[in-house]
Amino acid sequence: MASGKYFNKGVKALDAPHIGHVVRETDDTIVVFGEGDERYDIPVSAIRFVSGNVLIDANFHEIVQKYRVKRDAPLPSTKKDPWPNTNNVDLASYEKEYPKSLFNKGVRSQDEEHIGHVMKETDDMIVVWGHYDWRFDLPKSKIIAVGRNVIIGMDYKEVFKYKVDRNAPLPTGEPVEKLAEDLPFEEGAQNIPKKRLEIFVAQDKLDTVLRALESMNLTAISSDSKGNIGKMGYILTLVDAHRVDDVVASIRGAAGPSVTSLGSVIVSDVREVLKI
Repeated sequence: MASGKYFNKGVKALDAPHIGHVVRETDDTIVVFGEGDERYDIPVSAIRFVSGNVLIDANFHEIVQKYRVKRDAPLPSTKKDPWPNTNNVDLASYEKEYPKSLFNKGVRSQDEEHIGHVMKETDDMIVVWGHYDWRFDLPKSKIIAVGRNVIIGMDYKEVFKYKVDRNAPLPTGEPVEKLAEDLPFEEGAQNIPKKRLEIFVAQDKLDTVLRALESMNLTAISSDSKGNIGKMGYILTLVDAHRVDDVVASIRGAAGPSVTSLGSVIVSDVREVLKI
């Protein structure tokens, strides 16, 4: 269960006084929004200590290399997006089918700019945390469509009319720290949707791929071969569904620009993960 121990605190590296603020925490990860479009999903195990700030036990370049993810990637949450397809509908139709389920969705302007993510939803407002330390309290009346993202009926520059201080009270009058209590992690971070990755690579690249996975704090099992696949190495790992593209990109990057093909990755759904 999220305690709010890290929420909204500044984050430091060993060699950098400020890399961002914690906008989300789970049992094992903090999500840090940095300057511009920077975002880092950092394991709690990498934290050296916490006081007024959170100190990460790594230099800044290590944090960038290991933990940077796309800013508009879905935030970790035990709440799954109920929307089954990529089509957009009007807000009234969406809320009739899925009331109070805008939390965690990406938010875009009508001119296709990424604004941020929904951090809190009330009856008539959404609180959106965006680039830098920007926060926007947007009326639901400005929503023109909902699907995978929430679409706001104004151009990006107009959105700034609704910019507020990130530490200002929420539209409900509650302090911003209430966001930490509202985050839906009661079921535990293990309920984040997972994907199973079966990776087949040349045996001489096995260690390269394993190091790439280790750099992303992923646990994997491997063998020199599986079945009748000849001289191919086999690696099995589980990853959060929203991290699959980043993991594949990290593996390709580790191989170097001279390698045109490492092998193949089979991605499949994980129905359930049970603790034993």
